[in-house]
Amino acid sequence: MSDDATTGQRSYGSLLGYAFALAGAVWVFHDLNLREVWQKMTIEHWGWIVLAVACDIATYVCQGIRWVLLVTPLGRLRVIKATQAIYAGLFTNEVLPMRAGELVRGYLVAKWLPARFASVLPSLLVERLLDGLWTAIAIGIAILAVKLPPNLKDAGYIFGIVILVLTAVFVFIVWREEETGQDPFGTQIKSKLLLKFMLTLRHVADGLRQIGLGRIFYSALGMTGVMIILQVLAFWFVMLGYGLHISIASGAVVYLLMRIGTAIPNAPANVGSYQFFTVLGLTLLGFDKTVATGFALVVFFVLTVPLWALGLIAVGRSGTSLSAIRKDFQKVVTGKKTASGAV
Repeated sequence: MSDDATTGQRSYGSLLGYAFALAGAVWVFHDLNLREVWQKMTIEHWGWIVLAVACDIATYVCQGIRWVLLVTPLGRLRVIKATQAIYAGLFTNEVLPMRAGELVRGYLVAKWLPARFASVLPSLLVERLLDGLWTAIAIGIAILAVKLPPNLKDAGYIFGIVILVLTAVFVFIVWREEETGQDPFGTQIKSKLLLKFMLTLRHVADGLRQIGLGRIFYSALGMTGVMIILQVLAFWFVMLGYGLHISIASGAVVYLLMRIGTAIPNAPANVGSYQFFTVLGLTLLGFDKTVATGFALVVFFVLTVPLWALGLIAVGRSGTSLSAIRKDFQKVVTGKKTASGAV
């Protein structure tokens, strides 16, 4: 595939992300008095805000611990380095569309181990699977604890089914015996691009089998549970600081709806979609839209500004830059050696 075609695909994806963000922002603000929204954007209890930021930072430290567990088959990685890569990826997501930060943090860890970038991909995929499993569990608990609209319940059930299917695929790959003998790709596939894609899939499958369903997987699963509890607490603490009188179960419902809604790659920092799903969740629970919009803006800045600061520091201390990472990715696509020597 040519560079122009790849760039074109990225452009279309970015345009879709920006269009979704714009549509969300229009829905949030189209029938509101902006002066009233501004007046609602106040913090009543700053102590809760401090706790929210602390929980949010602790979430990413826990994610760093989880990632160290998942890359154990590739080598030893310090928790501080894993957390640094995560923050660098998060910062990238704040300035670039389409979740580019996931590739950036994978690149950094591959460079630091060192390992092939394709060998790091399985750990990222298992992370998303574990996140989905715990999100589905949390949604199930929320459905039992909070009276929700039927459509929201149906969406929760659909999400749970999708996660179960993906889990079944993971288990199948792990338990399926690895193929032995001569690799048939060289004789069956003539396209260099398709051959490279198939070899990457094989690396990913091998990595998933290395992680397996043993101690590493279950330890990471437990750490994911701690992470989602901290994330819900951070979101709920901002609600308390803002002055919303809401139970932790209802707060968790709003957070989970926002989390699922922003899981789809979209505009940088999830601007537009973050506010849309937060306001949607609060209004479904009976809150006034003006109050809900004020909170959506407050929680966005409270939990995002520290991320910007720590992410900028993480990128600055990584020994590289986003432009250098982009050039290395282009070398990976063309099959050349990267700065880390891994393709």
